[in-house]
Amino acid sequence: MSRSLLGNDAVRKLNAFAEQRGVTVVAYTTDDEIVCTKTDEHTDILLAFSEPTPRGVGRGFMDQLGAQGCVGVHKMMLMGEEEKLAALRCARIESWEFRVESLGTRQRSSQVGSRCSTRVQQTYFMIELCT
Repeated sequence: MSRSLLGNDAVRKLNAFAEQRGVTVVAYTTDDEIVCTKTDEHTDILLAFSEPTPRGVGRGFMDQLGAQGCVGVHKMMLMGEEEKLAALRCARIESWEFRVESLGTRQRSSQVGSRCSTRVQQTYFMIELCT
């Protein structure tokens, strides 16, 4: 079965789009890897699924994905906190569309003041680029 690949221009635009909006972007490559600029709490969500462990490769490598002679990309996902991704649901880059999917809810601790710590429930979403 043949899958379409994202071109380098699309990859670079989505990398810049994610950086400008303060969200994480991951790429699913033709090498059967998941790569990102750097791993973070959002990429760690993927560890709970039967997916390859995300690998931080730096922005330079991310911007080369999909270029001739470089690793290809099947799909890219934007990941982050609900509030940031909610604002992107209606976003458009050229004629691209995004599919939004919840990755579930996770508890995290939040430091309030010097002694008080509270538990915060955060819902994470991913937005997949659909060309």
